[in-house]
Amino acid sequence: MAIAVGQTSLDHRLPISLLVLRLSIGWFLMQWAIEKFVKPEVSAKIFSAFYKLPLDLELAPIVGGLQILLVLAFLTGFLKPLSYGLIATMHSVTTASTWKSIFMPFADGSNHLFTTGVPVLAACWILFALRDQDVMFSIDAWRARRAPGIAAAT
Repeated sequence: MAIAVGQTSLDHRLPISLLVLRLSIGWFLMQWAIEKFVKPEVSAKIFSAFYKLPLDLELAPIVGGLQILLVLAFLTGFLKPLSYGLIATMHSVTTASTWKSIFMPFADGSNHLFTTGVPVLAACWILFALRDQDVMFSIDAWRARRAPGIAAAT
């Protein structure tokens, strides 16, 4: 495939695109993790309403702390199969819990803003599928370059 003058190759554009995707998803998910510290009562209501699970106010920061660790691993490209897979799975559960609003966004009691979770979910799974090409500012990629004989956790 010929590349026009001034156009960058896919080999250069793909890692940049995946980095942007990783950073934007991480920023989006970090807000939900931080909320468990800042507004644990809101997190408890969300758990009860959408996941049908009780979340004790004292446990909310622990759950938030675990989520922050996961999001930081994701943001830094650390243990990509695990962190990217857990992020995609976590967001899958969240998106599935809002299925009524996704499939009937204008029905009474629905909120069409929940449909924004669908493209984020797609982005999570795309990033998981392309994790081996996500090499910019990635701990796993850095480790693989430092020790080429030892496969990174991919």
